[in-house]
Amino acid sequence: MRPPRSAATLPRQRGGRTDHDVRRLPLWLRAVVLAAAALGLAAALRFLVIEQPEYGWACQSLSPPWWCPIRMAGIAAIRLGLFGFIALIAGARAVFRRWPLAAQLAVASGAAGLVLYVPEPAAGGALLGALAIVRR
Repeated sequence: MRPPRSAATLPRQRGGRTDHDVRRLPLWLRAVVLAAAALGLAAALRFLVIEQPEYGWACQSLSPPWWCPIRMAGIAAIRLGLFGFIALIAGARAVFRRWPLAAQLAVASGAAGLVLYVPEPAAGGALLGALAIVRR
């Protein structure tokens, strides 16, 4: 059994924050990490859920599984271009209002939109978010 950690080995707290606080990272690095995570999750969603023909066949059966309406709602949201338009709106807000959270959202949802069939507005939103991050 390991002994309890002493006060010397615990992260120091400054103003209620620990030394391991994510907000201490530069804005561009946080945006890159969020974009990479969004890109990975979007690729997993596309290749493991949406493009699997077995799932489509299961949803077309006479008694579809319980998760088919959720899958179909997700596909409908992707067809509407939800991720691309979220990126575009967040990017515009980040440029005009200089809101760093909107810039991160624009880059992350833009990366997801590039993978999920909405390249035009997603690329525009991601570029606006990146521009807002560089201007900061």
